[in-house]
Amino acid sequence: MQKADRACDAAVIAQAQAQSEVLRAVPADILEECLALLREGNNVSAIKHLQASAGLSLNTAKQAVETLIGSMFDV
Repeated sequence: MQKADRACDAAVIAQAQAQSEVLRAVPADILEECLALLREGNNVSAIKHLQASAGLSLNTAKQAVETLIGSMFDV
């Protein structure tokens, strides 16, 4: 991953964490992996990954990923 991509990911993660208490508790490396899946168009995989990695319910993981998606377009 290039330096500019990491900076962009950091901005997206910061924006999403500001909006979601759940995402503030998830390690950045898991969120970066979710962002990579989302950029590939694998929304369902991102939800499943977040659910399994962070121990979230399906609904909570789905809402968190929706917050990440919104942040991708805000940054």
